[in-house]
Amino acid sequence: MKKHERNKLLMIDAVVSYLSGNQSVTANVPVIANRIAKLISIQDSIRNYEQLQSSIAKVSSAKKAEAREKAEFAGNTFAGKLYSHGIETGNTEFTKKYEVTISDFRIIGDVILVTKLLAIKDDVRDNLNALGSHGITQEVYDEFAATVDNYVTSVSNKETSYAERSAAVKSITDLFDQASESLKTLDKLIEEYRTKNPNFFNGYKSARGIKDFGYRSKAVPEATQNQKEQ
Repeated sequence: MKKHERNKLLMIDAVVSYLSGNQSVTANVPVIANRIAKLISIQDSIRNYEQLQSSIAKVSSAKKAEAREKAEFAGNTFAGKLYSHGIETGNTEFTKKYEVTISDFRIIGDVILVTKLLAIKDDVRDNLNALGSHGITQEVYDEFAATVDNYVTSVSNKETSYAERSAAVKSITDLFDQASESLKTLDKLIEEYRTKNPNFFNGYKSARGIKDFGYRSKAVPEATQNQKEQ
């Protein structure tokens, strides 16, 4: 959630807590209790979506990071074997293409890394028999191919999780809109207590205010403060 949404949720918490603790005052207006129940339901839903959004992001990032690290190492290893094969056979395309280090794999973005790994995978497959002297068997190749494919899938899953997080964000936004409607209705219903029960009314208005808990005021420089006082 964004900062203003967190502040609004804290305000909703305050309103629910205040009204729930003063239900005896509004007992003659049952619709107020209904609105409180609605707000409580919205509170729970917002926090559930927020938890879902956070967990999706953490799981997706962790899995992709792990898959990428394995793919980088495997890619660098097989690139080295293709480079060596190029030296032995005079294949200048391979020596130019695969004169790389692990750093070259680590500094590039996911899309470029996927392209590079798929190229290595294809070149190893096409030269599988000739690479036997480098310790590459069908089994070794299959394991490497699985590592590359797993990374490619994790990159794709990250895009999917982004869509899921976006859906959660939209749901949270919709819930805040619903909360605003309930709060607007409560504002009108509580108006009757302005003169009937001023203490209760003022307490509600205090709870209803949105406070910016993320704001920190800056200290006024002494010279500036002196100028203001003058």
